[in-house]
Amino acid sequence: MLVAINRARADPNVEGETKAACSTDYQARKPLMLSLAGSHCSRFHCANCILNDGGLSHNSYCTLRSDIGDTFEASCDGSASCACEPGSEHFSCETLGGHGTNPWTRCGYFNYSADGEVGAAGYSDGWAAVWGWISECSGQDGHRRILTGGHNQIGLGFFTAPTACWSTLYFGDTSGGGPSTYTLPAGVHYPNRGQSADFYVNVYDPGGAPKSVNLVLDGHCQPMQLEIGTAGQGTYKLHVDMGSGCHRYWFLARDSSGQRAGWPEQGAWGAGECDDYQFEAPEADCEVCNPGEQKVCGAGQCAGNMTCANDGTWGECDGPAPDPAENCDGVDNDCDGVLPADEQDSDSDGVMACDGDCNDSDANIHPGVVDTCNDTDDDCDGLTDEDCTPDGGNSDGDGGTGDAGAGDAGVVDAGVDGGAVDGGDSITHEDGVTSDDGGSTPKDSGIKNENEMILEGGCSCGQQLPYPVLLPWVWLLFLWGFSRNRI
Repeated sequence: MLVAINRARADPNVEGETKAACSTDYQARKPLMLSLAGSHCSRFHCANCILNDGGLSHNSYCTLRSDIGDTFEASCDGSASCACEPGSEHFSCETLGGHGTNPWTRCGYFNYSADGEVGAAGYSDGWAAVWGWISECSGQDGHRRILTGGHNQIGLGFFTAPTACWSTLYFGDTSGGGPSTYTLPAGVHYPNRGQSADFYVNVYDPGGAPKSVNLVLDGHCQPMQLEIGTAGQGTYKLHVDMGSGCHRYWFLARDSSGQRAGWPEQGAWGAGECDDYQFEAPEADCEVCNPGEQKVCGAGQCAGNMTCANDGTWGECDGPAPDPAENCDGVDNDCDGVLPADEQDSDSDGVMACDGDCNDSDANIHPGVVDTCNDTDDDCDGLTDEDCTPDGGNSDGDGGTGDAGAGDAGVVDAGVDGGAVDGGDSITHEDGVTSDDGGSTPKDSGIKNENEMILEGGCSCGQQLPYPVLLPWVWLLFLWGFSRNRI
C-alpha cells in the first residue's frame, strides 16, 4: 500500500493512475515514510474489528484496554476478551458503528500520534484499496485529501478472515512527525504471484535526478524508468517476465551526489514461488562503490561492515566467523539470517523453547511458575496440576480427598475403566502413580489419558473437540461475493 500511496503523492493528477476523471487536482508531495508504531496501531484495529465480527469503523467497537499497545501480538491477538474493557463491547456490522475508543487515543496506546485515518473493506488487495481512496470524486474525497496531504509518515494495517461482516480490512493512520525521508522509501512487485510482474520503487532526491535507479533481480541489475512524478520525486517502474521459480530482488540507486541507497537496506524480497523476504541479498552485478565507503554486511553474530577498496570493489566482511552450531542464546550463531524458532521467545516471558518453555505462545507458561489447577502443565515439568489444591479440600493435587498415594477415590480414565469408581478403585493420580485401596475396578496403565477427569476436586481435564480448519486459499473465495466500502 505504501508504494501505491507514494506513487499518488508524486503526481496526484494523472487520470486513470492517481485520480479519476471526477477527482480534484492536488499538489505533489514528498513520499511518506512507514511508521512501525503506527502500523502496529493500524494492524490491531483491523484484527480487532474482524476477529470480533465488527464492521468498518474509525472508532473501536469497545473501550480498549490502555495496555493494548504492549499486549497486542505479544499475548493478545485482538480478541475482545484481551483487548476490550469488560462490558464495553458493542460489535456489529454497522459501518461507522463503533462508539468506543477513537483513533487518536487508540494509536496513542501504541506511542503514535495519528492526525488522520483512512479505512477500506472488501477490496481484493492493498493496491486496489489505495485506488479506491485516491480516485474519489470532488466533494467526496476525504481519503484522497488525507493521503495527498502534508503528512510525513503513515502506519498501515491489513487483516483477513471469514466473518459475518467483512473478510478484509485495510487501515492507514497518518502523522506529521517521523524521520527524514529516505532516497528509496519503499518498493514492491505487483501482482504478488505469477511469472511476470511490474516492479515499482519510490524515489526521493531533493538534489535532483538520481544518477541511476536499478532493479536487482537475482543479482542482475536492470535499469528502471520514471513512471510518475519527477526524476527526483517520483515512482520508477519496470515490467519483467521472470519465468517460474523463486526470484530474489531489491532496489539499488545512486542519488544526484553519487551516494548509494538500497531498499530494503538489507536482505531481499521474494517474487514468484518463494517466501516474501530473506536476510541475505544477492550481490548486484552493477555494484560499484566509492573508495573508503562502507556498508553493513553479514547476519546475526557475523554482522559487520565491508569497505570499498581503491579499485571500486567491495572488500571482505569484517564480521566474526559463523558458528556452525546454534546455541540457545537468542542469537543467529550460524549467520544464515534466520533465528531458530526455539530461540525466539515469542511470548516475551524471558524463557525460550530451547530453555524449556513448553508453550512459547503463552507468557504464563514456562519453567519456574506455580502450576495452577487449570488442566495445563504451567511449569513445563511434564506433569499437569501437580501443585493444584482443588475445591474439595485436597492438598495432594490428585483430585481425591486423602493423602497422595493413599488410594483416593475421584480420578478415572474415561474409556479405560468405563468411568466407574467406588471407594476401592485403582486411581491414576496427577503424578502418574497408580495406587490400589482394595476395590474391584482394574488398575489402569498409570499413563495420563487425554480424557482423564478429576470428578471431586473442582478441576477437569476433558478432551477438546477438533474444529475444521480451511486452507487460506479457501477463505479467498469469500472475497468474490463481497462488495467494497471505504470510511
